[in-house]
Amino acid sequence: MSGIDLIGTLQPKNSGAFPTHDAQYGKGGFQSVADLTARNAIPNLNRVEGMQVYVVANGQTYSLASGLTNADWYSVTGATPQSITWRPGETSKNGQVATWAEVEVWIAASIQPAPLLVYVDDSIATPSVPLTADTDCLGFLWFVASNPITYSGTTYVEIANGGRLRNLAGLDGVSLYGSPTSVIPITWDYSAFFFLQGNAWLDLETGATVALVEVQHTLSIDCIGNTAFINFVSPTYPIIKINAAQILTLTRRHQSQTISLVAGTVGGAVGTTLNFASIDAAPYTAQPLMLGTVNLTRLSKANASDPSRGSTANRPAAPFTGEMYFDTDGYAAIWWDGANWINTPTASSISAFDIDWSLKAVFTKTLSAGANTFTFSNATSGKIIVVRVTGAASTLTWPTVKWAGGTPPTQTASGTDIYTFIHDGTDIFGSAVQDMS
Repeated sequence: MSGIDLIGTLQPKNSGAFPTHDAQYGKGGFQSVADLTARNAIPNLNRVEGMQVYVVANGQTYSLASGLTNADWYSVTGATPQSITWRPGETSKNGQVATWAEVEVWIAASIQPAPLLVYVDDSIATPSVPLTADTDCLGFLWFVASNPITYSGTTYVEIANGGRLRNLAGLDGVSLYGSPTSVIPITWDYSAFFFLQGNAWLDLETGATVALVEVQHTLSIDCIGNTAFINFVSPTYPIIKINAAQILTLTRRHQSQTISLVAGTVGGAVGTTLNFASIDAAPYTAQPLMLGTVNLTRLSKANASDPSRGSTANRPAAPFTGEMYFDTDGYAAIWWDGANWINTPTASSISAFDIDWSLKAVFTKTLSAGANTFTFSNATSGKIIVVRVTGAASTLTWPTVKWAGGTPPTQTASGTDIYTFIHDGTDIFGSAVQDMS
């Protein structure tokens, strides 16, 4: 090892009140930096696994594990703060971040599945998701307006052409807009709920040649309050595009205002489905780009300000399949299965041997004797599924899964085993609880 050999300790001359070194020039150890940008700029030569860095801007301490790249930082402070303020142009920080890159780092470091809030402050500059972004918001990220200066109190976030946000949970007082020509900027990779409230908008701007939102799997969009879809181009490209054979459930309600759809809001080919529900008697405006099936439902006005919750007597009069309602008498969340209100989602019976992760979270399969081979489809990062397997003595073959010890368990002969699978974005990890009786 090259360097300077020391035969004693370093110390200030004459016991002077000054430091012996500056931590930022050291290798590893503990450092303090102003913000996440400064943390990510630490040279690789100064990094070692296990080093720790305190970030003044958000009060978090990070450590390096399993590598030396910026993707290997993780918070060791405890639970990551569940909210952050994104204020482009900010220089003083004060607990705020200025760039989308810093927001992405915070998303990656946050503890799942907490409800994460990004407070968007456009008082200095317009927030913009860059063309390089392909951010998985993990299904629980909300954009919330903070100190807006734009029209009607709405904060605008631009998604640059080529940038993409996946699996958002909701908007509150924030408008997402763009003029995409290549990449559809907002998409859902798996079944989810998405909420818009408090004057939250989705805007497709002039010049767009693709949709703003893509529904790749079953999606429910719930619009609460004075929310609206605005489409500034002629109805050639819809704001929301439903992919083949997928289902969009769109619910719109407001306490005192008729809310309808702008023509051209939703598009989909034959085989797609739009379930539209509103508290208004005639809420639907024809969608010339929607060639699939359209089902219209009128919600109960018993609790028009928040029809998703209420007493047993005030449950929606004409619910759509999959609609969720919180019953305040029984203090429980319930679902409409197409015929009855149930208090737990039903499991999906596997007819063949393909397990489609987008359909359910719980699956069941009864085996026949002999060799049986399962396959996975639409496996999604961040999702967990449970598979109950029952049947005669048989040999099971699973897709590529990481098991404890590297060997899949042997199915219990004539018994019931419960398998759990977790997808971390790279690998699928499996475990089993066996011989349930």
